[in-house]
Amino acid sequence: MGTSQPYELSNLSQEDCWLLFMQRALGQQEEINPNLVVIGKEIVKKCGGVPLAAKTLGGILRFKREEREWEHVRDSEIWKLPQDESSILPALRLSYHHLPLDLRQCIAYCAVFPKDTEMEKENLISLWMAHGFLLSKGNLELEYVGNEVWNKLYLRSFFQEIKVKSGNTYFKMHDLIHDLATSLFSASTSSSNIRQVSVKYYPYMMSIGFAEIVSPYSTSLLQNFISLSVLNLSYIELEQLPSSIGDRVHLRYLNLSSILRICSLPKQLCKIQNLQTLDLHDCTSLCCFPKQTSKRGSL
Repeated sequence: MGTSQPYELSNLSQEDCWLLFMQRALGQQEEINPNLVVIGKEIVKKCGGVPLAAKTLGGILRFKREEREWEHVRDSEIWKLPQDESSILPALRLSYHHLPLDLRQCIAYCAVFPKDTEMEKENLISLWMAHGFLLSKGNLELEYVGNEVWNKLYLRSFFQEIKVKSGNTYFKMHDLIHDLATSLFSASTSSSNIRQVSVKYYPYMMSIGFAEIVSPYSTSLLQNFISLSVLNLSYIELEQLPSSIGDRVHLRYLNLSSILRICSLPKQLCKIQNLQTLDLHDCTSLCCFPKQTSKRGSL
């Protein structure tokens, strides 16, 4: 992946940094615990005037009202870690460590997208579902749970630059948040446990976690990955999906979007009982579906 480049950050004054932190952490409360104000100002001093640090820590503490919880952030050993210009800000590491486990997994996963990528909210939620990051809550649909998770991360300033286009929500991650996600995701990924493969139409590059294999698409290339839960074949030159796709019993997410030459889908596709998301948008030549497709309740 290469090393991170140093960032030129425009620092705020201590007062402006405090106002930004307070806006995120305390909102419009009429009654504010004065002890939280004292602790909060001590936390802000550690942010070094970096707006993103103040915003993310404020977003985390927004959901914590006990003095001991704020003191735990202020007194964390993470502040004492050695830091150079390109290292992850301690404030961002703290923000991550104070997330619930399911939110940690979801934000770390975003590292699979390149920096400055405009991500689609609904697609990301489908990917979270495919990897089993979302925990079911009673009778709530997983899509609803995923929307709640996304909103929680947004309120904590992990996502930014929100846009709505054609009814879909798009957003980005700050480069520093992406660096944090990358460091976390890299630590939890090994080549012996590949669950996601993305074959890109240009320059014919297959991405497996963070390893990249330069190769044109071929059916034999995918035969080694038995435990796939996510497969993205969008935009590639493909006329027919191989029948062996039915052997990928763990597959939950299959993206075939914008494959212009594919006309039909193999009946073996219906063997994948765990498939939750099948993206077929802009498959302009597709006209034939397996008969059993309509009986698939999980799609």
